[in-house]
Amino acid sequence: MLTHISMIEVWHEVEMAVALSVGSWVMLFPVRTFIKRVVDAWNSQEDLLKEVHTELVTQRTNCLRTLQDQGKTQIDTLGRVADTLDGMHSQQAELTGYIKGLHDHYSRG
Repeated sequence: MLTHISMIEVWHEVEMAVALSVGSWVMLFPVRTFIKRVVDAWNSQEDLLKEVHTELVTQRTNCLRTLQDQGKTQIDTLGRVADTLDGMHSQQAELTGYIKGLHDHYSRG
C-alpha cells in the first residue's frame, strides 16, 4: 500500500534533517575545537621533547669527546710526572749514599 507524501511533508523532513545537521555541528564545535587545541599542544610538546633530546645528545657527545681528549693529555702528563719522580728517586738514592759516605768518613776520623 502506497501512501501519498505531500510536498510539505518532504519539505518538513528536509528542514528537520538540516536542523539536526546544523544543531549537531554547533553542539560538537566546542568539542572539536578542544580536541584540536589538545592535539596542537601535544604536537608542540613532542617537538619540544625532540629538541631537548637532540640538545642532550649533542652535549653528551661533546662532553665525552672533551673527556677523551683530556684523558689523553692527563695520561701524557702522568707519564712525564712518573718519569720525573723516577729521576728524583734515583738522585735521592745517590744523594743518600753520598751523605752516608761523608758521615762514615768523618765519623772514623
